[in-house]
Amino acid sequence: MMKFEHRAVIKFLSKEGNTPTQIRERMLKVFGDSSPSEFVIKFWSKQFKHGRESLEDDPRSGRPISAVTADNVEKVKNLILADRRIKQWEIARDVGISKERVHEIIHEHLGMSKITYQPPLVPIID
Repeated sequence: MMKFEHRAVIKFLSKEGNTPTQIRERMLKVFGDSSPSEFVIKFWSKQFKHGRESLEDDPRSGRPISAVTADNVEKVKNLILADRRIKQWEIARDVGISKERVHEIIHEHLGMSKITYQPPLVPIID
């Protein structure tokens, strides 16, 4: 069961006048291990008792969920094309995203891979 559905059950039982403990007991009987924690039930029960109607999460400020955007992919591509020897940490610093996301962009979105040059073998003559 999804958290959205859990919240709907908590909202219904809270509006019915059940305490968070009663709600927890009922949800454990029905959903078993997949029921939300006591803390979650108390939190949402309190929210609904204070007039909240929405089951959705509130929007949060801060860093976006994903750093892989079309703009960042383009920035990484331009940095690589400008300097083939640029390091991933340098790209991460310049673009303002993690090295892991840079790696993902390079390999999964740009389809690039590291190719090393190996000069041809030259026989040694004594």
